[in-house]
Amino acid sequence: GKDLTFEEIKIFQKDEMKMEENHFDSGSFGKIFKGIIRETNEEIVAKELTRLENGNQFLEFQHEVLMMSTLIHPNLVQLKGLMLSPLRMILE
Repeated sequence: GKDLTFEEIKIFQKDEMKMEENHFDSGSFGKIFKGIIRETNEEIVAKELTRLENGNQFLEFQHEVLMMSTLIHPNLVQLKGLMLSPLRMILE
């Protein structure tokens, strides 16, 4: 199969999103926010990488992004893309 690279994942700019200011949960990487994609009004969830106690969190975040971008199943949330500043995974 073909290797997936970050170039194939949509990059959202901060102004393309309307995010709630306060996070509603925390995960292994950091804070989880609700928001919408302004252009489509689609509700999304954003997982923000805020925990960097060691270098492993970034590698795990990167691995999850790559895995989520290849998995398509009705019972899994889909990766919509990334925001780079702040670093967030955008999920449906």
